[in-house]
Amino acid sequence: MMFSFSSTLHYPGIVEVIDKTHSKSITKDGCYRMALLEPVLGKTKQVFNIKHTGDSTWVGIGICHKEKVIINNYDFSFSTLDHGTYVMSSNAGVFSCLEEAKNNCVKGFTFKKNDVIKVTYDPINFTLTYTKEDSDASFEFEITDSEDYHPCIVYYFQNDTTEIINEIKYVNL
Repeated sequence: MMFSFSSTLHYPGIVEVIDKTHSKSITKDGCYRMALLEPVLGKTKQVFNIKHTGDSTWVGIGICHKEKVIINNYDFSFSTLDHGTYVMSSNAGVFSCLEEAKNNCVKGFTFKKNDVIKVTYDPINFTLTYTKEDSDASFEFEITDSEDYHPCIVYYFQNDTTEIINEIKYVNL
């Protein structure tokens, strides 16, 4: 499946969709704002890859309930479990709307500029798994059943950028 940044499902005036595979935060530093990818993930196993192309030390990658994000006006408010997201940030922070033990704590792995993060969404086994390309680093969330999950990016710093990598890589096993 080919993913792209939504031209409408993002915080207006804070996140700029440069083209279908690149977006940029134009917020003032210190604002958590979200951009959603399309299409919706659905009921089959999906994989998407995000490259952190900015210089900042904080960007989040994950999935979210579209309606919750819209109700929250694309603001990422992670202090309670009703934020509607499963996100891992570049400083190894994890944010779960299901598990208190995996919300707003450091349990993931770090990533930096030019790292590619593979996210595997598995609605059959109710998991979301992160792996870092060319690394053994991995992290897994348990997720709830939903039909409206979208891949998403959470920005915090001004001028931060991400890229969707829609290429398929084959590995000989």
